[in-house]
Amino acid sequence: MYPALSASLLSTPALPRLLGDANRWLQVGTDDVPAKDVEPLVALKVLARHDDGDSVRWTYSADAFLAAVRAGIEADATHLAEYLSERYLFDMSTWSDIAAALGTAWCDYLEYDRGVFACETPEPVLSHRAAGLEDAVRSRLVDLEAFGPVPEAAELRQDLKRLSEVLRSATDVTAFEARCDDLLAMEARIETALQQWAGDVAPCRRPSPRWSPT
Repeated sequence: MYPALSASLLSTPALPRLLGDANRWLQVGTDDVPAKDVEPLVALKVLARHDDGDSVRWTYSADAFLAAVRAGIEADATHLAEYLSERYLFDMSTWSDIAAALGTAWCDYLEYDRGVFACETPEPVLSHRAAGLEDAVRSRLVDLEAFGPVPEAAELRQDLKRLSEVLRSATDVTAFEARCDDLLAMEARIETALQQWAGDVAPCRRPSPRWSPT
């Protein structure tokens, strides 16, 4: 059973964070992703819950609510409220507020102008997301290489080169989301290596300026 739609449900502060960090699993119960905000969005099938039960994420392809909205727009944008009322429970008198919240939250994927919706093409947004992740991964890899000849770094550099080439050939939602998942997995590998090497070198501290050998 879906929760009742409302402007407040679609205006939760957690939603922009989750949409902006697409494909990344985020821990539920943090200040950015409070459980009280997440649970209705999981029930609405906006968010997917990880098998561990402790984290959620947003992806374009798995957002069943957005898919229903886009289907309604394509069917007849001027009667979107009626279309959604056949699938979700909400007070029709609050539709203008719901529509405004919907247009704000999914502004990258929906155009909302003077009460009427239109669908935006998702590929440019997802391409930008993947490119941003690639830049972030490359930056963290440079941080890892700063430790010196780290064995894992060479392999990661080759993997990143391969992913960059594949990303340049991506053209559809499936390909862009797959690349995002690959880049996030690589990011996790780099973070693990960084923690390991930071721990290994931590005891090796530089001498104090006041110290001199005897």
